[in-house]
Amino acid sequence: KNRDGEAKFLANDRKEVFNILGAEFVEIDKKTAKKLEIDGGVKIKKIYAGKLSKHTNIKEGFIITKVNGKTVKDKEQLANVLQGQKGGVLLEGIYEDLPGTQFYAFGM
Repeated sequence: KNRDGEAKFLANDRKEVFNILGAEFVEIDKKTAKKLEIDGGVKIKKIYAGKLSKHTNIKEGFIITKVNGKTVKDKEQLANVLQGQKGGVLLEGIYEDLPGTQFYAFGM
C-alpha cells in the first residue's frame, strides 16, 4: 500500500514482475488498437532471459490482450494481474502480421 492506503503497485514492483518474465513491454497506441480491432494491449518490445524465453516460443512484437482470461489494456493492468501469481499463466494476444489469436502458457 502507498502512503494514502491505496493498494497500487510501485514502479519497482512492476519492474520485478517484468524482470521475472524477462521482457520489456510498451503499451500500444489507440491508432494501432483500432487497426487491429482490439481495445488495447501491451506489446513485447524486447525479450531477455526469463520465464517467457525459457518456457515459451513467444516472439517480440506479441501484443498481450488477456492474462488468465482477464483483459489487459496497459502495463499497470499487466503487472496487477501477474503480481503474486502462483501456478500457471495463460497469455492471450495477437501479432500484427499474423492472423488469429495466439496463446502462450507458462508457470510462475
